[in-house]
Amino acid sequence: MSIDLMINGINIVLLIVMVMYIMVKDKDVERRIKNIEISMDTVLKEGYKNSQILSDLVKKNSPLEHDKIKTQLENSINGSLKANLSNELKLELKEYIKQEIDKAMMPLLSNLSNMEENIKDFQFEQQDRMVTLEQKNKEADRLSTMSQNEEEQQILDMHAKGYSVEQISKELKIASGRVEFIIKLKSKNI
Repeated sequence: MSIDLMINGINIVLLIVMVMYIMVKDKDVERRIKNIEISMDTVLKEGYKNSQILSDLVKKNSPLEHDKIKTQLENSINGSLKANLSNELKLELKEYIKQEIDKAMMPLLSNLSNMEENIKDFQFEQQDRMVTLEQKNKEADRLSTMSQNEEEQQILDMHAKGYSVEQISKELKIASGRVEFIIKLKSKNI
């Protein structure tokens, strides 16, 4: 019963540690995502400034060249930059999160497996102790039966020699009620 309690306690502690670790890592990932968002905002602002500069340049050129340059620039900036950054960041973040979780979980799993082995060893040790205690208990019962007979005989011998119940009780360090009981029981049997 206490082993189960100990196992449950260890599991709860591990669960709390894992949750706390995940929370810390989650905050770290959130911080990194925020940094990436700031970087993306900066890139997009620069792209907007570049498009403004380009539009100023195009105003100086013919309308045909303006549309052609604007389309090319928008396609290159919007299409490749947004798609590549978005997909690459997602993949990179997923991979990073997976690696961090794996790093965090491996020691915990290893510790958990070690704890399970220790608990099994402890259980076997306790079972061995239980068997030993049961054997000693049986031996003590056998010896106590013999010693009870010897004790009863000593009480009866001392009573026969004229010792009082209090004297027998004091001498043998036995409760006076027990001494009286044994004397009365044996006197009725005789």
